[in-house]
Amino acid sequence: MPRVTVAICTYNRAGFLAESIRSALNQTYRDMKVVVFDDCSTDNTEDIVRSFGDEVEYVERECNIGKYANMNRAIEMCDTEYLSLFHDDDRMFPYMIEKLVEALDANPSAGIAASCELHFLSKRGERWESAKIPDSPNGTPCVLFNKNEYIRYILRSGGIHNLVHPSIMLRKRSIDEAGVRHIEEWGRALDLYFFLEANSKGIPLIALQYPLLEYRLHESSLSNTMGYEPFIADFKKIDDLISGLELGEDMRSMREHTAWVVVRTAAASMKEPLDLKALRALRNRLKKEYNWYLPEALFSNVVRERQKKLRTEKNH
Repeated sequence: MPRVTVAICTYNRAGFLAESIRSALNQTYRDMKVVVFDDCSTDNTEDIVRSFGDEVEYVERECNIGKYANMNRAIEMCDTEYLSLFHDDDRMFPYMIEKLVEALDANPSAGIAASCELHFLSKRGERWESAKIPDSPNGTPCVLFNKNEYIRYILRSGGIHNLVHPSIMLRKRSIDEAGVRHIEEWGRALDLYFFLEANSKGIPLIALQYPLLEYRLHESSLSNTMGYEPFIADFKKIDDLISGLELGEDMRSMREHTAWVVVRTAAASMKEPLDLKALRALRNRLKKEYNWYLPEALFSNVVRERQKKLRTEKNH
């Protein structure tokens, strides 16, 4: 029995799936198996998986249940010590599984390990990096967050979520004992909710301070949706989850940053001239309905930033 299952949960991603599978098979860590969980794809997904022969196991559903329900099925069916939940359109670096196993082996209390940094990959092949956890010691290869510590980090950083879901590795026993699963209704906030719920239930999280994968951005990517209303819905769910934990000033900081993100997103969708009346109405709505207050100085900064960008675009 191998120690690790790499589960690639997929639906109609035949155009990218082979690259994801190939990156999983090319790992330096070898005590593992690769299993593709197909959520009733209607393209040639099965043909692609079968082309890898016995190197890849294939599990197909008879009806579509959704991306995160498919991930939960992978968790339920996992019979190994560790489980990697990988996306069907991203690419692992060759050392990804090895580094995640090393992190969990070195921290027996931890139930989840994931990278907090990644390389983005655009449809044109462009690459750029995300940021590390800003307040971690220089040179620290990983950061361990014990119970509620990751939640406090999220609040102090104003809701900036660093852990990269497709880099996640779970200690199966810890996840089962805590009863943590993905909840589809959380929508775009689901990844963050999964980490927050696990940490609130006492599962320590490990954040590795270096990239483990290339994260693909394209039109069908769930990360590509826009608009500020989804942000409001996402942050409201997070607010409801953690508002009862008596987190004091950390909670106030997150609510302020939440208002900034929403107003900034709304401003980014506007052209010249900016509709300042609409932005102020949105700011007032956030305070009245959700208790998310954006100070006047930060509001003015959002406006100036957007106006400066519009001028730059006009001059070019």
